Amino acid sequence: MLERFRLGGKVAVVTGSGRGIGRSIALGLAEAGADVVVTARRGHEIDEVAEEIRAHGGRALAVVGDIRTEEVNERLAATAVEPFGSLDIWVSNAGGSDERRLRPIERTPLASWDEQLLLNLTAPFLGARAAAAHLTEGGAIVHIASVAALRPSWCIWPRRRHPGSPGRCSASPEPALMAVHQAQPRVVRCLVGPSNEALELFDRRFA
Repeated sequence: MLERFRLGGKVAVVTGSGRGIGRSIALGLAEAGADVVVTARRGHEIDEVAEEIRAHGGRALAVVGDIRTEEVNERLAATAVEPFGSLDIWVSNAGGSDERRLRPIERTPLASWDEQLLLNLTAPFLGARAAAAHLTEGGAIVHIASVAALRPSWCIWPRRRHPGSPGRCSASPEPALMAVHQAQPRVVRCLVGPSNEALELFDRRFA
């Protein structure tokens, strides 16, 4: 069955790939035969992922950067094309929340809200835009979202409940995918919202 999903000769970029599901995606793509560019803000984590891919005979590059900026997204796309020759898959996995406090929405600072929109909406858009300029015909952009974007979430209930991640609970990167469709109709677009069970499965498979 896995032979039907071989990715030999394909090149992938995976954001937020130093740990968790991003790491598992990068390792899975490499296992399927793809060359992989891994990226995150913590250099030692992506260095370890890249070394693990190379140890199993794959090719990988580690690029440290903050995907909330245009410059980093454009550099990632160029980094894939220059040494490997193409860009076929872009996985926009980085996201979440830096919030570690539970508090009612009426006490959530606007700056916190803006930061989550930047990470969970603007960054996927910047990545999709950078990737679209280089993707081969039939290439794919995959956004890892959250199921919280598809159903009522704690963050919209003042007082009685606590907020979740403002970015991921309020919206999904789907508008970025639609923008890519208008510019590159032959690029495959996917939005994936893994459950907790799926995350545990990835961790067990690639631990």
